[in-house]
Amino acid sequence: MEEKQKKVPAKRIQLVDVVLERKGLQLFLGRRVPSPEDVANIIRDFIRETSVA
Repeated sequence: MEEKQKKVPAKRIQLVDVVLERKGLQLFLGRRVPSPEDVANIIRDFIRETSVA
């Protein structure tokens, strides 16, 4: 005997494209970023500069 399968309605899903773009340069003294806090500060400064412009 064949089992009757319930028809499941189709559902729309959103497709998202994430693009990494170079937007500028940030000067940093040193060869390494020693801590996550330093990374956060660099990004924060960059965002602050780009949001003002």
